[in-house]
Amino acid sequence: MAARKPKSDTYNQIIEGSKELFYNYGYKKTRYKDICNVVDISPGTLHYFFKKKELIAAVILDDIAKDLHKIIYGLNRIHSNLRYLFILEYI
Repeated sequence: MAARKPKSDTYNQIIEGSKELFYNYGYKKTRYKDICNVVDISPGTLHYFFKKKELIAAVILDDIAKDLHKIIYGLNRIHSNLRYLFILEYI
């Protein structure tokens, strides 16, 4: 299987700019044109990467879900380690 290509700078700028706009103005009030203005790209360039605003939101939500998974996994490991230490102390 071929190695996955890294995302381009433009792709990452679109995601980061969209996060900022969604946070400040909300998803519904953020327009495609607003994203183009913040990232300083043409609508055609934005369309090349994301055909719809919903697809940008899906990528952002997927990133959030991955971050939450890492946090929960880390908390579970800490809990397991603390439980193990507690059991060792009272054996």
